[in-house]
Amino acid sequence: MRSLRTFVGILAAATLALTAPHMAAAPADSWQGRQTTTRNPACAVLTTAEIQAATGFPGYNDATPGDSPGEGIGGGASCQFSAPLFAIDARGKAMKAPKGPLVSLVLIEGKNYTRTRAIGRGCTREAVAGVGDEAYFEVCPSDVKLKRTPGLYVRAGVKDLIVQMDVEPPDTDASIRPKVIAVAKAAAAKIR
Repeated sequence: MRSLRTFVGILAAATLALTAPHMAAAPADSWQGRQTTTRNPACAVLTTAEIQAATGFPGYNDATPGDSPGEGIGGGASCQFSAPLFAIDARGKAMKAPKGPLVSLVLIEGKNYTRTRAIGRGCTREAVAGVGDEAYFEVCPSDVKLKRTPGLYVRAGVKDLIVQMDVEPPDTDASIRPKVIAVAKAAAAKIR
């Protein structure tokens, strides 16, 4: 098993070394461009640096568009921030990348979704003060099985957000929720 991991690390490092010099910058209007120029409005809400600052986790990649506007939850657009599986150290060797858990952000425009959506069966709303105009975690019995925080629903002006993060040991739901709240605060301030 160790030799397979070593081989995969060497293969990844070689691939990166061979392709990096030949990679051209993506056009400004492409999905691979900076999230501030993407056509997916959810990816334009926060930069990678702002996600890192809010979560306290290093190593996030640029935003990855999920659902296009109108196709996500509540008719919104979604975006994810994830960390790479490996990184290259100063000596050119592959290593496990410093990473943070997946962050999911949904932006819903002009639907008053946070206030009007029906709560799931058996679920409760846990109010969160100081985030947008209204905010709550929707906690459901099925959340225990998930490796993700409950959704934090936020109303800010005429827009709504849903923010979630994966929970990876040794972190717990309780230790990740403040990071979800920090991401939601930063995003709510930007969309007003």
